Amino acid sequence: RAAELCERGMRLYPDSEIEGVYLTLPAPLLAERTAARLRQLQEQPDVSEAIALGRVLTDVDPRRKTRARELAEKVLAQAIAMAPRNASAHYNYGRAVRETSVARALAAWDRALALEPPPELALQIHTQIAKARHDGADLDGADRAFKEALRINRTLGRRVPEASLEYVRFLRLTSRSAQAEEVLKETAAWNPWAPEVHVERARLLADEGRWTEVVEAGEFVLRNAGAAEDLERVAHHLLAR
Repeated sequence: RAAELCERGMRLYPDSEIEGVYLTLPAPLLAERTAARLRQLQEQPDVSEAIALGRVLTDVDPRRKTRARELAEKVLAQAIAMAPRNASAHYNYGRAVRETSVARALAAWDRALALEPPPELALQIHTQIAKARHDGADLDGADRAFKEALRINRTLGRRVPEASLEYVRFLRLTSRSAQAEEVLKETAAWNPWAPEVHVERARLLADEGRWTEVVEAGEFVLRNAGAAEDLERVAHHLLAR
């Protein structure tokens, strides 16, 4: 029942956090559902289902031990062929090819932006562009994309802290701690209880050697991380330091 609800939600809201819930399903069930959805898509092509399934195939195997990414590229290419003016199809195609060709991914994201997507999707696209340009050592291009993502984020009724935290990490890694702290303060005001915010705060404090405050932030994360093992791991590492 959970799988059915997620699949329906992903068709309605293809670029939402619903996919993250879907990917937590038991692996055998996820494999069975994905195979069935692929067969159904071959028999009855549908743009919304192609985009939703393409996203799942892009993210289901981060270690790339299967052909999931290759299948994702084909499914999303099919979505583009059916709906060439669908910004989400181009965006997710870029996500699917990102690991094999940054140039193709950036071109797909530029096409998505040219189609004037809603601000929530534009925020995701600019964030992906920023991260790709950072990985490619285009720091000026990354900074421009992060700034545009932050500008869009500020206009949303429901802000997205994780997107601005990506900018905080970028600023910290490029030795701009003062700017990182300003963006982090703004992000913390959106959701002061988010443990992700306190992890980034602890990292900035550690850079400055303010260990008493690092301990406070790290312990806050451990109390509020829930089932987020990645956050717990970072908090323990900072507390150990």
